[in-house]
Amino acid sequence: MKKRYANFSFVGAAGELTPTEKEATSWLLDSPQLLDWPGKIHWLWSQADPRKSFARLWGIDSVGTLIIVEIRRDRGDAPDPFESLVLEIKKAMVDQDWTAEALREKWRKCLGRERCEDTDLENVERLLKRRNRNGNPHPVLVGVVASTQQEFRLSAKAQRNLEHLRKRLGDERVRLSVISGTFNSRGLRVQCITASEQPDRRKSRRSPCSRRGRGWRYVPRSAAQC
Repeated sequence: MKKRYANFSFVGAAGELTPTEKEATSWLLDSPQLLDWPGKIHWLWSQADPRKSFARLWGIDSVGTLIIVEIRRDRGDAPDPFESLVLEIKKAMVDQDWTAEALREKWRKCLGRERCEDTDLENVERLLKRRNRNGNPHPVLVGVVASTQQEFRLSAKAQRNLEHLRKRLGDERVRLSVISGTFNSRGLRVQCITASEQPDRRKSRRSPCSRRGRGWRYVPRSAAQC
């Protein structure tokens, strides 16, 4: 489990903040290092639908890895950040939506639009070519939950979707993160906690993510900084 921070200017507020999907999206667009990914992420485009409490980011890293981030807000209903990703993967495996060619076509269509995030044409083209040379591997999926709960638990359905994706793509390609913000005298401090590996169910309950009853109990450690 890794914890990452980013600081933003903000005046006139105090206490904790559970961000909206739009706010969490803007934080990750500005500071992709919050996801604790080893390479630099270049965002290609973003999607959002406030009516469905939905936001998604598409990016590519320095070795051509496709990274898809699904953001869901915790409203006390145990959101599932993996449900639509299961459908996305099924569709993409048929339509080849994650090949460099398909990504390039969609990215070029969004150039000049508000939702197109990276306009460094030469750099993105280079990364897409690298992705193609690497054989267009499966994407990395990151389910992000915006929540201030000290113990976040996935629902039974979300747990099944998480396990399904890990079985299909590999443990190392499916991640769970929890993001929140805290106002202080310096502005807004955002923290993002990422459980990057499949929990070892043989370990004790003191593990950051342990299986209890009908879901995953996500237990962030106290305030140690990275």
